Amino acid sequence: MAALKGVIDIKETIYTIPVMEALENPGECAFCAMYNGLEKNTIHSLVGPSVAYMEDHVRLATNKLGFCPTHLDKMYA
Repeated sequence: MAALKGVIDIKETIYTIPVMEALENPGECAFCAMYNGLEKNTIHSLVGPSVAYMEDHVRLATNKLGFCPTHLDKMYA
């Protein structure tokens, strides 16, 4: 975040860190960077080593709501 020091004066807090990290990535829209990161982390949380999907409350919610074809494919990938 050193590259933005003095350019953008935002107090560093737990919720501004992702914004500052996204703004430091040249060539990618900050909103796209945050969205893609959130999407990747969420999919990893559901199907990664911790397998949060196996927890009853998560499985019940996802069984009820389902997934769109795009994200279902990304989970299988």
